[in-house]
Formats: sequence, C-alpha cells, structure tokens
Amino acid sequence: MLTSLELGSYLQSIRKSQHFSLRKVNELSGISYSYLNMIEHGTRKATPDLLKKLANLYQLNYLDLYQKVGYIDSSYKEGIPYYAKIQDYLQNLSPARTLPVENTNPLTSIFAISMPDDSMLPSIWKNDIIILEASSKFSSGDIVLFSINSNTFLIRKAKKTQNGIVLQPLSEQYEPTFYTREDFSSQKIKILGIVKQLRRVFN
Repeated sequence: MLTSLELGSYLQSIRKSQHFSLRKVNELSGISYSYLNMIEHGTRKATPDLLKKLANLYQLNYLDLYQKVGYIDSSYKEGIPYYAKIQDYLQNLSPARTLPVENTNPLTSIFAISMPDDSMLPSIWKNDIIILEASSKFSSGDIVLFSINSNTFLIRKAKKTQNGIVLQPLSEQYEPTFYTREDFSSQKIKILGIVKQLRRVFN
C-alpha cells in the first residue's frame, strides 16, 4: 500500500508522462489546482472520488488506484466471492467461484450466496444469487442476512421496534419472528450482511 507521499509522486509521474500541467488537469477534471498540488506533494489524502476522476483522465483502472492506497484489496478485482454455503463464508474458506463485478461499491466488503428458500417470494426466488455487504448494522426496512444460534440462517426484511426487531418474510407461507434487544446483545442472533443486489438464476 502506498503512503500519501508515494501516491502523490506516482500521480505526478503519470501526469507528466501524459504532458498535463496541473492547470490542465484542473480544467479537464474540475479538481482544484491547489488540491491537486497538495495530493501530489503528499500533504492531502486522495479521496475515492478524486482517484476515480484522475483514473478516467489518465486512462487508468480506478480499481488499481483504490488498491494502491488500500481502499480495496486485490481480491475485489478478481470478482465477487460466491459461497455455496454461508458456513463456508463464516469459516473463511475459499469461495466456490467468483462473480463479475456489476454496479457494486468497491469500498465495501461484499460476498454472494444463494437464496436458501422461498420465504422472500415474490421478490427473491429460491436459488437466486444475492450480493451482500458484510455489516452488523442495518436500517429498518433493509433485507438482511441473520444468523440464529450460529446454525440457522435467515434472509428477512428487518423492522426495528421499540423492544427489538421483527424479521418479516415476504411470502405469506412463512411467519414473522420477533427478537429482543437482549437476543442481539447475547449473540443469540447476529447480523451478517445487508442485501445489496440480486442476480436472478433461470433454470
């Protein structure tokens, strides 16, 4: 991972190799001259948005720049890790395969699994591939992957209440379940990830 000074020197060398002045980069990218100057001298941290603009201008892969500064690891560029079983993900086993990166945020930790049942019909079908952001936090209304007693895994719409959380299936064939705040604090129930994307599997 490059330090701010090393990244600045790298960006400066790329800029000069393409015969751009700082003012020209400012004109083409909209990034201020003074900010660019500070980035190149390592006195300001380069944001993801700035790196993406510079990558577009310099005809670089922005994911390479993200990796150089530690915003993502190298595995992201290879694809989204897909696990045949959620237990494989929890045990840090190798993914069964990787999926192409499509409209997902590279600054988050993401993984993919298959929908295990039909409890979220009609929105999510059984065996649909779901892309999740690994997270222990969620907003009311999010579709969330939960672990219960470390051996049962549910994907449900989560609704926060004053006393706890309701896990709401979308299919009428399944009943909602309620867990108290104590259930969460005792680790009886854990939040493993937030559903961010769906990839339908047609048989």
